[in-house]
Amino acid sequence: MDIEKYRNYCISKIKVTEGFPFPSLPNVLVFKVADKMFTATDISTFGSISIKCNPDMIDELRSKYPSFTDHPYFSKKHWGKVLMDNSIPDKQIFEWIDNSYDLVVAKLTKKLREELKSKKCESKPQKKTALHRFSRQENDTRNKINSQMDTNCIRTVFTFRTYSKFNFSYYATISITNG
Repeated sequence: MDIEKYRNYCISKIKVTEGFPFPSLPNVLVFKVADKMFTATDISTFGSISIKCNPDMIDELRSKYPSFTDHPYFSKKHWGKVLMDNSIPDKQIFEWIDNSYDLVVAKLTKKLREELKSKKCESKPQKKTALHRFSRQENDTRNKINSQMDTNCIRTVFTFRTYSKFNFSYYATISITNG
């Protein structure tokens, strides 16, 4: 799995936003549902992803999958770190992301859960984030530009990555909407 596949899968879920909430960790991309984190990764390496897990199953997952380890920064009872070394099939990782999303949704207020249920049947209005990374030669500054869009229907989202002559990547998201 690559970072674009991971990002596209996460952002396709209902009411999901992405962002960089940790000033001390500027490369950590976090996906949230209703402002509650359900997965995260370091975009500079994509060496692992963090997912929320059912506390009853987390020890079993760690013993069954060597690439499923303790997370050093989050609660070991609720969070796991999945090493992206291709030892676990993408289908399994997507299932864990779904479970993480569902665990977070289950803890939301009844009103928010009802909103999410109603959104499943209609087009998905949501905030989209465009991420731009700039070279380290600019004082190691990474400019993150958030483009907020609330529309009735998002038809297509394109994500592309290009490389400059200095081999630094730039990401952008373009949303084509009707309305």
